[in-house]
Amino acid sequence: MYDSSVVQITVVRPSFYMSLQEEHQPLDTAIWNAMLAVLPPDCSAARLEVAAVFEADGGLEMPHSLVALDDSKDLCFPSDEIYQLTREHLAVFERHGKPWASLACTVRFDFDTENWRCSTDYEY
Repeated sequence: MYDSSVVQITVVRPSFYMSLQEEHQPLDTAIWNAMLAVLPPDCSAARLEVAAVFEADGGLEMPHSLVALDDSKDLCFPSDEIYQLTREHLAVFERHGKPWASLACTVRFDFDTENWRCSTDYEY
């Protein structure tokens, strides 16, 4: 028998109701984590730069550059995960009518707090 006094309702907002910030914030975090995963152990700061180049034929080029900002001598390269996440990130901004022309993600280890500080900047 159905008990009508106990009803649990779960409201799930479809992505088209989410704000731009609600959608891109988890992707920012995922990109930072993917960056940290590919950095050499001695690297304490790095910057990922991505350009969104829309071609006349409707294609999209997204060159990526990942560089150490400290004295680290080891090379690091964007992973497949980083490429996938940045494409998803751009798609979120496009869906909200604000595609970025370039994206720059910076991760820097704060030796005072012993935590990573991460930021993302955009050019439109």
